[in-house]
Amino acid sequence: MWRAGAALWFAGIVLWALITYSVLTILTVKTVKPPLAQGISGGWLLPVVAAQSVSVLGTQLAPGFDAPEKILFFSLAMWLGGGMLYIWIISIIFYRYTFFPLLPSAHSPWSAPARRRRHTAIASPKHPWPARRCTASTAR
Repeated sequence: MWRAGAALWFAGIVLWALITYSVLTILTVKTVKPPLAQGISGGWLLPVVAAQSVSVLGTQLAPGFDAPEKILFFSLAMWLGGGMLYIWIISIIFYRYTFFPLLPSAHSPWSAPARRRRHTAIASPKHPWPARRCTASTAR
């Protein structure tokens, strides 16, 4: 069981580094960038969660390695790096939420226009199951 955990930990380290650095590099050198109000959200905290997950799993697996102090040092470095990344990203998210208008459609896949389209389609006579009015006789 320990070997499976260690293999997944190494895979997590590789994937964390690959995805974090490739995404951040692409977004940094990209010429056309979205405005801050549309470009930043809580999804940006995913690299933080990934770094700290790698750290926690490494700490759990450290006693099984020949040099656990090196694994623990790496895990500490990952935890602290994730913490710093958290401070940077959460300050940008806080700035966005504080100084830009919060629109409900920006925070929910169930935006008001989409709800109106669904309700209109269901209430239309062409819909296969038209909406019925609930009256006292149909409520029983």
